[in-house]
Amino acid sequence: MRNLLACLIGLVVTLGLGYLTISAAPMDYSGMAPKDELETSKLFVQRVEHHQSDQAMAMFEPDVRHGGTSVLDQAAVLLSKQKAGPPRVVTWNSAWQENTNVFVGGDKQQTTHTLVLRYALADGTGLDVTAIFRLSGGPKTLYGVHFQRIGAQQVQGPDFNLRSLSTAQATALVIAVSVDVFAIATFVICLTSPLPSWRTRWLWLIAILIGVFRFNIVWPSCQTFVAPLSFLIPPATLSQFPIGSPWVISIAVPLGAFVYWSLRRTRGWDASARPEQPFSAPQI
Repeated sequence: MRNLLACLIGLVVTLGLGYLTISAAPMDYSGMAPKDELETSKLFVQRVEHHQSDQAMAMFEPDVRHGGTSVLDQAAVLLSKQKAGPPRVVTWNSAWQENTNVFVGGDKQQTTHTLVLRYALADGTGLDVTAIFRLSGGPKTLYGVHFQRIGAQQVQGPDFNLRSLSTAQATALVIAVSVDVFAIATFVICLTSPLPSWRTRWLWLIAILIGVFRFNIVWPSCQTFVAPLSFLIPPATLSQFPIGSPWVISIAVPLGAFVYWSLRRTRGWDASARPEQPFSAPQI
């Protein structure tokens, strides 16, 4: 009964952590991006969408106002005919992530910020618009814009979608949940058991939650890669890094939990494994 209750607690904690992780990650980072850069980027795209190439090019620095009109015309066709809604900011450089580059023909380093707007298109694909702002050498100015067509898988990458699961996705999800439930249930059982003593039990409580030899599964594509020398607490996690990238399920081997269960019986930590004392009637 106690083991069943521990498993139930492990399942509730695992599902709760997963829900909090997904719900805490916003799908649109517009509120975190610099307001001036966001408004400038949206205004540039709006002018491109309405075939106002000259007005869009006028937003650049004077030394970069040349060429690129054919790219703007192609982007205008996509945005005006297939745009499925407003954009969302999928990534940007914050103040502590400033890029310092040496531009061709320049004699000094230039500090830049980048901001990426992602537009979903009617055919399920998307268009990423990367705006580059130069900060050093005067006021902040728009230095360049890059357009990139992306596939449907990349558009859906930041979303953790449980609809239409493939066999590989369902398998990875079941294994990840099972590993965490096993580790957390073992943690609860160790915490509530009379043995081992607290001199070593706190070490076991830490070791039980540590996973080794990590497998990472990219959620949309189910691509896998292995990190054999890494550790993970808890042994199965869900993460999204960097911002706007696809979700990754990481699963590690709960070695500490396995060792604990192995020693639980051999060292007599399991009360049910102890032989019962024979009953003897009191002497009269």
